[in-house]
Amino acid sequence: MNDELEQIVDERTKKLKNALLSLEQMQQKMIEQEKQASLGRLVVVVAHEINTPLGVSILAATTLSETIDGLNTIIETKQLTKPKLVKYCSEIDEAASIINFNLSRAAELVTNFKQISSDQINDEVVSLELNDWLGKVISSLNPLTRQYDVSLQNVTSQTSCV
Repeated sequence: MNDELEQIVDERTKKLKNALLSLEQMQQKMIEQEKQASLGRLVVVVAHEINTPLGVSILAATTLSETIDGLNTIIETKQLTKPKLVKYCSEIDEAASIINFNLSRAAELVTNFKQISSDQINDEVVSLELNDWLGKVISSLNPLTRQYDVSLQNVTSQTSCV
């Protein structure tokens, strides 16, 4: 009778262990799926955030090209006056400034995203300027914080960490 009881207990123990193992595997699978979904959402947000300054730059470059075409036309038709030249130069300067600002912003977003991504993977001890690092983190989180009407501010003092 004891052997039968032991056998029943052993079988139930095996079934419970198998059920527990199955639950743990499902839990791991669900965690991985959630990680992938979160990564997908983050990529969409980052792509959108980078696309904005790139789109503005493309629009400004198109405007710049049209302005230069207009300037060339009035030069060829010998209708160029000093006020027209000043106007065209001003438009060209404004378009160039918009392009520079937005391309710099896109490059900054990419750099921040790459830095934060590598920081999460890398286990090396590095020296960093805390304010700069926090600024990059806050900048990279801006798309997400705007989504939830949250504002982050860096209020740390100038401190270095190792």
